[in-house]
Amino acid sequence: MKRMASALAVLVLLGGILGACDVGAPPERVITYRIATRGQITADLAQFAQHVAATLADPRGWSAGGAIQFRQVPGPAQFTIVLAQASTVPSFGSPCSSAWSCRSGSNVIINQDRWLGATPTWPYSLDAYQHYVVNHEVGHWMGLGHSNCAGGFWDRAPVMAQQSKGGSAKGACRFNVWPKPDE
Repeated sequence: MKRMASALAVLVLLGGILGACDVGAPPERVITYRIATRGQITADLAQFAQHVAATLADPRGWSAGGAIQFRQVPGPAQFTIVLAQASTVPSFGSPCSSAWSCRSGSNVIINQDRWLGATPTWPYSLDAYQHYVVNHEVGHWMGLGHSNCAGGFWDRAPVMAQQSKGGSAKGACRFNVWPKPDE
């Protein structure tokens, strides 16, 4: 009986301590998006949606450590992330081309060829490229333009630098998947 009372006291004490802990403040802002496709899609759409969600929820990304929550919804949303067959990308208008991903109005268009194969200049994994392209194009939807690398060789490039193109578009900085604090 004494043992049971001691165990109960420990549980009550732990409950009080854990109850006082902040398990995470609610987000300050919720941004809704939906997933769509255009053209013939051969990529795994469920994997695409899951990767997009993981990228947007990552505390290193645009979620600002959880202050912003990106929520996928089935209907009307603030923006749409479209996985598009490369030949259909120009149908979204300027500046979209069949070679790259882009943003047009409330559409973030991910070029399926880039999604499945990155670019010849990309030095890291395909998974890293997929995080990069989602972060870069959502950054455009958020109103950010292209950035240049003002740092040296070992500095991370801004996620808004055109790293897909490599070379002078990226500058002297090293490739980088996630937004920098000053972006």
